[in-house]
Amino acid sequence: MREVKVFKWEQKEIDGKWANVKVFDFVALFHQFAQEADGEGQTNPVAIIERADGRVETVFAPMLQFCAAEVPKQRFAPHQPPRAVLAAAPALLHELECADDIIKVMLSAMTLEQKSKCAAQLEREGVSPDGMTRAHERAAALAAAGAA
Repeated sequence: MREVKVFKWEQKEIDGKWANVKVFDFVALFHQFAQEADGEGQTNPVAIIERADGRVETVFAPMLQFCAAEVPKQRFAPHQPPRAVLAAAPALLHELECADDIIKVMLSAMTLEQKSKCAAQLEREGVSPDGMTRAHERAAALAAAGAA
């Protein structure tokens, strides 16, 4: 999960006039984006967040700002993987093959609008900036492992 800054609207006097100003409120953990009905037949984009005290709530998405993305830590040197990783390689390969099948099935069931929303979220999170499903990267990893 990534940290987000949550903002709120406050009335402030600026040059003798009152205006709504977006101000920092608190830091939270981002879980995912969703849609929330407004009671008038419309839906609004919201983010599901977790406060420091564990409370989970939704916040209007434009009131968030993602903090700097965490750089994934490399778990082992590429030239010297630990024995546990080597022992788990067949299971990891099987999971990657299953994930490939799941992604293909889900894509065939999604509408273009759903695919677009998903792609935008993955790009914002830095998971998949050059293509929603990382199909090329996944295919390369499968080929390098000798999978069909």
